[in-house]
Amino acid sequence: MVKRFLKGLGAVALGATPILALGAMAGSAGAVQSAAAVSAGGTTTCQAIGKYLFSPSLTNAGVVTTMSIKVSLKNCSGSAPVSGGSLSATAATSTALPLTCGSFLNEGVLPTVTGLIRWSGSAGPVMPSAVTIAGANNFTNLSGSNENLVSVDLPTAISSGSFSGSGSSVTFANLLSKLTNSALGSKCGAGSTGLKGFTFGTGSLSGTVTVTGAAS
Repeated sequence: MVKRFLKGLGAVALGATPILALGAMAGSAGAVQSAAAVSAGGTTTCQAIGKYLFSPSLTNAGVVTTMSIKVSLKNCSGSAPVSGGSLSATAATSTALPLTCGSFLNEGVLPTVTGLIRWSGSAGPVMPSAVTIAGANNFTNLSGSNENLVSVDLPTAISSGSFSGSGSSVTFANLLSKLTNSALGSKCGAGSTGLKGFTFGTGSLSGTVTVTGAAS
């Protein structure tokens, strides 16, 4: 009886060895999958679809509002190891400016917003880019088939993270909304709830953004 019991223990011990080995292998694979994010450099051009958001909504009376800008970056191509991303930036409440619909839609001075571009890596995790958008403005497009549509201008600088090396730049192009100045302005008229925001770069009006810089 004793010999049989000891023999059984030996079988259990031997049987446990492969399980421990598999556990170690799984741990190694997990370590590979959770590789550290890298700082991307080079150039990428992406489709840009964005929106402005205001809290509270803009009116003709003028309010102190928190302005947010969100841009989805898709179908990226170029030398940088990114496939897409998303920009999210907000003006701190303490720096928000009193705005009216008129000043916002007619090249008025807008609050500086700060935030991040979170990148989707094409070959692994990529560090985000810290950005500042200063001097954003909106103006009426005066030429071509999209005449009278509101166009969005977002002067963006990268302060740290991916693409923040020497010579970094962010260039937005053709970011048009589907609405005219008067259509957006009408949302602020008497009896309306104000302008909560609007989208740009959608559908046939799709714009692009090009990001260039060395890895930090």
